[in-house]
Amino acid sequence: MSVPRSGACAPWTDAGSVADLPRVKTLGHELIEKGTLTQAGFEGICAEAAAAASDVLYELSGRIFPGNCGPVTVRPVSRPTDIDTRAWGATLSTVGWVASQGFASAYGSFNPAVLAHYGSLEPPTIELPYAATEIVQVKIDGEIIPEDEYELRDFKSLVRIRPSGSAVPVARYGWPTSQIMDLPDTEPGTFSVSYRYGVPPPASGIMAVVKLAEVFALPRMGETKGYPVRVTSVARQGVSAMVTDVMDLLQKGMLGILECDYFLMSHNPHKLARQSVVWSPDLGRPGRRTASPSA
Repeated sequence: MSVPRSGACAPWTDAGSVADLPRVKTLGHELIEKGTLTQAGFEGICAEAAAAASDVLYELSGRIFPGNCGPVTVRPVSRPTDIDTRAWGATLSTVGWVASQGFASAYGSFNPAVLAHYGSLEPPTIELPYAATEIVQVKIDGEIIPEDEYELRDFKSLVRIRPSGSAVPVARYGWPTSQIMDLPDTEPGTFSVSYRYGVPPPASGIMAVVKLAEVFALPRMGETKGYPVRVTSVARQGVSAMVTDVMDLLQKGMLGILECDYFLMSHNPHKLARQSVVWSPDLGRPGRRTASPSA
């Protein structure tokens, strides 16, 4: 069963990278030899630490790097900008609402009309809700559209193209300007796009998450030495030391771990909770489903 995503799409690192850290590896092997920890338990601790560290840094860095997400499937419709598709007198027929201007828009019909948009100012284009990293599958009327009949531009615009001037496209010209939303995308009269999206963390983020995962994993195995504690000063035999209060660091959005703080200062210096976005009520947003695309 699918559940809403509450953090990064995938951990920034894996259990193996955490288990290979010298301190984690040494302590884990000692506990396994003593019989106080099983190999499966050790791997589970490392996996949980990797996931927890990824979640913390994903949130503190402003949710910029969700990793590899998807695939998701959206059910969009084309909205050409240089041709008016508004009806001149929509009427209700036995197949639903039908526009009288060349059947530019229709709902409930077996095969909704589409706009033959080739040769106009702009090629048929669909704007995806998220910047895509990979188009997994495109279907029109339940038919899979070959990869050479579309192109992803600027990571967000899906453009319908023709391999050649004489090529006959699969399942209509252009993109559909309407579709029957209450039918699955395997049926005639439907249109769907399945794709992956998300930005992977940079090298500094991967280094940071591995270090933070170590901080999470060692206490689970009984090791608590060498990490920040709430001590502000120490004086012994003429030597003084001062350590910043961990709570002060946390209130400032820092962790007191050099690798983590370097990463956070570089990629989220203003401590934003998430990236800024611009939204208008005039912009529609196609619904999506998280199930894997069917073949």
